[in-house]
Amino acid sequence: MAVILLVCMAMAIACVHVVCEAIIALACWALGRQGSHFCAGSMRFSDRAVFHAPARLAVTEGALTRFWRPLQPLVMIQSRTAAATALLAFLFACATPPAPAPTPPTIVTPPPVSAPPSIERWSASQDDPHCLSGCPRSRSVRWRVVQRDLYALGNNGETKLADWVAYIVSPALSGGPDRPRNWRADPELPDAETLEPGDYRRASDADYDRGHLAPLESVSASPYWADANLLSNITPQNANLNRGRWSRLERAERSLAARLDADVYVIAGPLYETEMPSLPHADEEMTTPSGYWKVVALADGRLSAFIFDNAPARQTYCEAERSLEEIEERSGLDLLPHMPQQPIASLTTELDCR
Repeated sequence: MAVILLVCMAMAIACVHVVCEAIIALACWALGRQGSHFCAGSMRFSDRAVFHAPARLAVTEGALTRFWRPLQPLVMIQSRTAAATALLAFLFACATPPAPAPTPPTIVTPPPVSAPPSIERWSASQDDPHCLSGCPRSRSVRWRVVQRDLYALGNNGETKLADWVAYIVSPALSGGPDRPRNWRADPELPDAETLEPGDYRRASDADYDRGHLAPLESVSASPYWADANLLSNITPQNANLNRGRWSRLERAERSLAARLDADVYVIAGPLYETEMPSLPHADEEMTTPSGYWKVVALADGRLSAFIFDNAPARQTYCEAERSLEEIEERSGLDLLPHMPQQPIASLTTELDCR
């Protein structure tokens, strides 16, 4: 604000100075050489050639004195305005703030990168007596684990099916009467994470059966046999597979348990390696397995593993035998996480595969 005021004052004084100088210059020009001694030193224009023209007025010395006397205040004002202008220029220079120094660039130091949160390599499932050497673990999926008297399972809410079911075939639980297949949704699972009976309506249109992972006949003598019909234990299984080599392997498990009078530990689950037709009347998204795997083991560490395509095949279950390592690689699961060593032998002979 002070700078603006000084500028305005300087402009006003400069205008007065210019007006006075113009008047004096005009008078000196009119007097010519006769008034040169009056004009000398009064302004810078008085001694220039332009003012030394022949006298334009024939005047006497007294007349010149009378003519010049009114101009003297203007000469005084002209000299004072010159000094005032110089003073204001000095004040303006002092009042003008110096240009600010250039702001140095801001250097932002990024915060140190924190270590990523610890991520468990395997999703931990709970230990359960149905699992011979710890229940399966996954590198990519976290399950909702359901534990029951007849089996334990890890349900996958994305596929709406169990990724694994572990059960024990015992002589005490087998050999009961034929049980009805009354299908029910699993009450322990959220509706959005499992299928309902209506989703399997007319499943036969796509050549699917409601295939048990833990077989009903292997627990038919248990008071909890109805739990085998919960849909968390069921998958859409090709009818040829379900009624053929899959069913015959289940009978071989029961026969082995009866012959040895010992518990037989089984884990079974689906594979998702190729896209398969969905259930034709399911009212929610689900994924149909392209195949199945099964591991049959004894407490002494002997075991056999099998892989089946979810499709018709002229094949015996013995021809489907594979290694445990192949199943783990293809399923992405660690099936026996607490097993201290590799299986000591297979159950090929014991399962009637000669």
